[in-house]
Amino acid sequence: MAMGSFNDIDYSYLGVEGLNGAYPVKVSNVSPQVISYVLPELNGTTRTFAPATSRTMDTKSVQFHELYTLFQSPGGQQLIYDHLQIKDNQVRKALNLPTDPEFDYSYEDIKKLVQEGTEEEILDALEFGPFFVAQWMKNIVVTEGLNDYSKRKFFGGLFNMSVDEAQDAFEWSQGDPIVGAQYKQMSSKTSQGGRERRVGAEVQPTRQRRAPKK
Repeated sequence: MAMGSFNDIDYSYLGVEGLNGAYPVKVSNVSPQVISYVLPELNGTTRTFAPATSRTMDTKSVQFHELYTLFQSPGGQQLIYDHLQIKDNQVRKALNLPTDPEFDYSYEDIKKLVQEGTEEEILDALEFGPFFVAQWMKNIVVTEGLNDYSKRKFFGGLFNMSVDEAQDAFEWSQGDPIVGAQYKQMSSKTSQGGRERRVGAEVQPTRQRRAPKK
């Protein structure tokens, strides 16, 4: 099927009036790793998203039919859940994506949670949120550092690592001309701005949260 004919595919049966296959959707990779997929059903359509950093993330515009095909493909739903961020509420409704606020978190939201959140709030984010939340939490603990000893101990147990040793290794890598190049973008110490954590979102989880939403 030609790409232009996606406009003829009616997806309104998914609960969004007027939704068709050509509807443009902005999709962002919010995980710190390369994300790729190939869709043989669409003539081998291939997408590759660059890893997100503390300051940037790769955003592409795709047609809804491509996204829906990925969603229906083996592993596609989990790929979207764990790594790709879609903020279009109409599309989220059509794909029945989770409404938990963690799926809309930015790097700055996760950083704020690591530095200011309670243990209960952090555990909720890990349990109810996508995989990229855990990935960025660990990166932030290592690259940003934590002055709170109880937090250091908590995250050390949570991620089964020595926070001190991990931070020492990271600091050492910054001065290494070969290894350091791999980690230059992990640190957000030069990041500017950020958004407030979305604590007021209405959520209807299927599991009981430890921390009540404010």
